[in-house]
Amino acid sequence: MNLRNLYYFFLLLFSMETFGAQTFPEHVMLETVNGAQIDVDSYKGNTPVYIKFWATWCRDCIKQMPHLEATQKKYKGKIKIIAVNLGVNDDKKSVAEVINKFKLSMDVVIDKDGELAQKLNLIGTPYHVVVNKSGQIAYKGYIDTNPVDEALQKVLLDNPKQTPHQAETHSVNAESKPNQPSGRQAIFYFATWCDWYLKSSRPSMSQQCVQSQNLVNELQAKNKAIAWKGVATRLWTNEEDIRKYALRFNVSYPIEIDTTNQQIFDSQIRRFPTLVLLDNGKEVFRTSDFDETKLCKARMEFCK
Repeated sequence: MNLRNLYYFFLLLFSMETFGAQTFPEHVMLETVNGAQIDVDSYKGNTPVYIKFWATWCRDCIKQMPHLEATQKKYKGKIKIIAVNLGVNDDKKSVAEVINKFKLSMDVVIDKDGELAQKLNLIGTPYHVVVNKSGQIAYKGYIDTNPVDEALQKVLLDNPKQTPHQAETHSVNAESKPNQPSGRQAIFYFATWCDWYLKSSRPSMSQQCVQSQNLVNELQAKNKAIAWKGVATRLWTNEEDIRKYALRFNVSYPIEIDTTNQQIFDSQIRRFPTLVLLDNGKEVFRTSDFDETKLCKARMEFCK
């Protein structure tokens, strides 16, 4: 099975389990890249909402952009469509380039603090969320656009007083429990797919991921006075990915997946890789620039 098929298989696993209808989070205020405010609550009882999470470096997201714009034109005035950029390893310039390239006419939002993705338990992109007129989630799923088309047609016909059908979702059972030992602790936040998945779409970012992991390995080997730990984003990641990553980079210190994304969300990590230094549990330094000279100059304790 090639990497592309593995990627599809992994994401589709999380769309197979069904549960009872879920209500879309209340009091969600979004700001578009143009500065306009969107009150999602204002559509409840009147207009369905379709939210699509995406990233500029996500290949399948980019492939689906023509479909997204065609959907916007088809349902304009009938369904509120919002394109939500994940806000991870992205910036306004990259988002603007995608908007211009595909002439996107729907509202585009950057989930800067990751709050909406956290509320909707996102684990990868493309991620589709269709909300009916009652404000309940009628569909959640990854990758495929055909189920989205079916869900959009259905929510247009839904009577708000009726109970919606079950929504597709996934569950995360394990909880990430970050330990905070006394003294100095260095936490390396990383993505298991950064080196290979971004190799063609974002080569410089891919190379940075490789260099950063190699540098952290060197620093950890030299400095035993600091407790080192690696924390992987749960985006597109499972235990097997962690195992392969550790072997690929010969990682000798503990690494784990933030399975609930709570640690990463609380620490506001929006770029992978990022290195954070804690002193008795309190953050004293962070960087996403893994230039060894700059890093050692900024925090001499890393390079003792």
